[in-house]
Amino acid sequence: MSASRSKYYKLSLCDGLEALDTFNHNTSFPFHFHPTFNISIVYKGIFQTRLNDGAANALAGTILITNPGEIHANPFEKDDSVTFFTFYVSAEFLYYCNGGKPVCFNSKVIDDAGLFADLQRLHAVIAAAS
Repeated sequence: MSASRSKYYKLSLCDGLEALDTFNHNTSFPFHFHPTFNISIVYKGIFQTRLNDGAANALAGTILITNPGEIHANPFEKDDSVTFFTFYVSAEFLYYCNGGKPVCFNSKVIDDAGLFADLQRLHAVIAAAS
């Protein structure tokens, strides 16, 4: 397996969009939360997330989402790895984009090839600009 690597981005667009680009990530994240929405596109592997009320497993080609303040952990077994790109999107930005209505994702894994492709293109633009 190739070595794990990651790159962090902080952008001025979309109300201060932050992002994390990872390749062959295999280090567990303990329980934690973010003040933002985490929208992860999974390129390779299974991105596992433990939540207070269960678990979610996002396969390659799907999107994994956690809401702001949602406590979650991302466990990894010794020989497992995942390649993914996470957009950290502010709640205020999505509120604005949703016409001033609150946003909450009840489904943690989204299997939508068109949306995945759109987010993948945005990932490519961010990576090329940095």
